[in-house]
Amino acid sequence: MSILSQLPVWCIALVCLLLQGATVSAHKADSLKSVLAAHSANDTMKVGLMVDVSHAYEDNNFDSMLYYAGKGLKLADAIRYDNGKGECLRLIGLSYEHKNEYEKAIAYFNQSLAIFQGLDNKTQETLVLRSLAGNYYRLTNYPAAIELNSRAIALADSIGDYSQEGLALIDIGGIYTDQSDYTQALDYYLKGLNAFEKIKDSI
Repeated sequence: MSILSQLPVWCIALVCLLLQGATVSAHKADSLKSVLAAHSANDTMKVGLMVDVSHAYEDNNFDSMLYYAGKGLKLADAIRYDNGKGECLRLIGLSYEHKNEYEKAIAYFNQSLAIFQGLDNKTQETLVLRSLAGNYYRLTNYPAAIELNSRAIALADSIGDYSQEGLALIDIGGIYTDQSDYTQALDYYLKGLNAFEKIKDSI
């Protein structure tokens, strides 16, 4: 009897879905690389294509994700495209996060954060704050993770990004759960639920 035949049906289905997702991501990356190869100008659009290719590799090839984000960073720096530079730095941070190199990830996220703060790009700033919080959480630096998530919550609320606000609130709830502070955890989970309710009310 094969190992596969002994697995529960839901487990087999999950494996199939994961494999399908990886295949779709690989095809998307290949298509974007073809568009990138045909784009000869060293401009903001080329940086954007490199960002898109890097994103496409996030689910299946972290080295390729890192490679294209690095290429995008070099070009964005050369043409002084700060938004692109900030996003490439964020993707490099995500690449190292996926590779479990959290200290490196934090270093790149901090560079990205400084750029987005300088541009007053609050949407991207919120994303980076949450990423920083996640990496400090993985390093079990819970006070830093809570502080960064709290900053993300305030910023997301100020721009009406209730999805990011809700996620950051739930992340703090998870931190308190890990510390067995269930009263605080429940409070933040409920606040997160309320933030997601705002999305429904705004539609």
